[in-house]
Amino acid sequence: MNQGISWFDIIFSSSFIINFLFMAVIYIYFSYCLSKIAKKQGIDNPWLAYVPLANLFIMGKAAGKSTVFIIFLFVPIINLLLALVAWYAIAERMNRPGWTALLLIIPFVNLAVSWYIATGNPTGYTPPADSQKQQTYREQ
Repeated sequence: MNQGISWFDIIFSSSFIINFLFMAVIYIYFSYCLSKIAKKQGIDNPWLAYVPLANLFIMGKAAGKSTVFIIFLFVPIINLLLALVAWYAIAERMNRPGWTALLLIIPFVNLAVSWYIATGNPTGYTPPADSQKQQTYREQ
């Protein structure tokens, strides 16, 4: 019996590692977008967006939803629909069209959409006086 490492073992191990790293980068990216949204909305502890499961509380708060809604985000199958509802509300609260949240179900498009939503200005947001001066200067 051959006890050496086979090519199959090497390929399987390397593909697992590459897949894990890819998923980790995607998770960090979405967490960054969610923490950016939380900061703009003035939510306490926006760093919780990086913590698994705790990020659901940040998402619920950013969407302006109740605690019961947040608890239902932990229920399998139902959470898929509620996540879209939450992102719809987040998009509207960030002064983006709510329908853009529906694009989050499309792979790779969701990367651009989450950034688009995160870069919006939350409802009631006014830019700092310095940026208003620069904008006025550029218009002249």
